[in-house]
Amino acid sequence: MRLIIAFIIILLSVIPVSASDAEDSSTSKIPLNPPLQKGEISSPPLKKGGEGGFEQGLSDEGEGRYLQNIRQLTFEGINGEAYFSRDMEKIIFQSIRGDHPYYQIYTMDSDGSHQALISGNKGKTTCSYFRPDGKKIIYASTMHNPPLPPFDKGGKGGLETAPPKEERKYQWDFDPDMEIYEADPDGSNLKRLTSSDGYDAEGVYSNDGKKIVFTSQRDGDLEIYVMNADGTEQRRLTSSKGYDGGAFFSPDDKQIVFRAFRDLEKPRIAQIYIMDTEGKGERQITSAEAVNWAPYFHPSGKYIIFASNPESSRNFDLYVIRPDGTGLKRITYDEGFDGLPYFSPDGKKLLWTSSRSGGKSQIFIADWVYQE
Repeated sequence: MRLIIAFIIILLSVIPVSASDAEDSSTSKIPLNPPLQKGEISSPPLKKGGEGGFEQGLSDEGEGRYLQNIRQLTFEGINGEAYFSRDMEKIIFQSIRGDHPYYQIYTMDSDGSHQALISGNKGKTTCSYFRPDGKKIIYASTMHNPPLPPFDKGGKGGLETAPPKEERKYQWDFDPDMEIYEADPDGSNLKRLTSSDGYDAEGVYSNDGKKIVFTSQRDGDLEIYVMNADGTEQRRLTSSKGYDGGAFFSPDDKQIVFRAFRDLEKPRIAQIYIMDTEGKGERQITSAEAVNWAPYFHPSGKYIIFASNPESSRNFDLYVIRPDGTGLKRITYDEGFDGLPYFSPDGKKLLWTSSRSGGKSQIFIADWVYQE
């Protein structure tokens, strides 16, 4: 019987890595930014005592400088990871609602209407994404080996991993039965793309629709892989100890941005990295001692948006940074969770997950008015 290792991230903790497993994985250090421009933040940041954190540069005008017409799109259950279709008419996302204890995949119109379950309500699902031509979607699921019946109200039952508690902001687990599936946008015509002994998820298409980058634990460590859109020619791109994941292609498909937990002495620290699509030329672009994660390129390619929690473990906000590690700016100022940002294909809208309304993670949309 194979060993099953379930990892849980609640965005308050990160995967612990044993010091005995440590390998030397030095990365280039990004120097201090040039003189700050309006709204920029120093990097590497500082806190009291001169360690970690962010230090505000010149005065910032708050969220209104970047986001306007903020609107909440979901109101039921716990929601996250929302992504536009290329024509911007649809949004795909994951949600816990109704009687099912785990995330399932839903779609809705870009105004939040016509929300519909498309993943079949079987097993756990996560990490959905539209193919650029709009004819297919992908998501990860345990549908081929679903969990046992759910816990009862007293917390008893056969589930190997308890479902997320309703009051939690956002959470997912690294189920070794997670595999990546392709389907039509309505959820029909399922096709399994991966089949490995370990977690396969976090898949997204390249902008030309020919490749899928994803995270897998098939070789024992959580690393980044790439495959053809039909599931063929799967190959590994990263090899450093720690959790590498959450990868996205750059607009020109020449680079991949991702986040990694590689500091074996400080396992609660994550940094943003960029590499080419062959896994070469890797460089670190953030340096704050925080959970820097969920990076995504603006369609212009001029900057990357990501989430971080330099002020406290429970307070995640959105930031932008240039691919060379300069120009760090803070975008959101809510006291709760703001994360999982995603730009519309035209770069004029921003989708993200936030707990700013009622404390539960919900999906928000806003006009993106910042120009580099």
